[in-house]
Amino acid sequence: MDIPVAGGEQDNDLAQWRCMIRMNAVDIAQPDVLYVGGITRAWRVAQMARAAGKPVVPHTANHSLVMLFTLHLCSAIPNLGPFVEWSIENGGLDARAAEVFSPQPFIKDGRAHCEAGPGWGVKINPDWLKSATHQKSDRKK
Repeated sequence: MDIPVAGGEQDNDLAQWRCMIRMNAVDIAQPDVLYVGGITRAWRVAQMARAAGKPVVPHTANHSLVMLFTLHLCSAIPNLGPFVEWSIENGGLDARAAEVFSPQPFIKDGRAHCEAGPGWGVKINPDWLKSATHQKSDRKK
């Protein structure tokens, strides 16, 4: 096939990733920070893909904090592909994410941007945090 195939957005097992990359099941690795188990594991997938000469285009389906985490990951991947998945619903903005944190990542001149403040570069809205449902497990250690 002449069309590059991206895949793996829902795969969470690093052994499965090794197998997919080794057997050339995908041309573009597309780990999702949440599905794969965090930024470090997504980074490991990117390193596997890099060793195989494959680009990485991380998957992220919405403009929650996961989009922000993914953009930070993208800035550190040397074999990052030329695209970023960006939701176009509501003009590409998610009002729910705007309630949670600011400033929001944005697209300008065909490139994704996020602020360069301390930490993740955003501030969590204290009013949202107060209204959030806090859950605690009663499981005994």
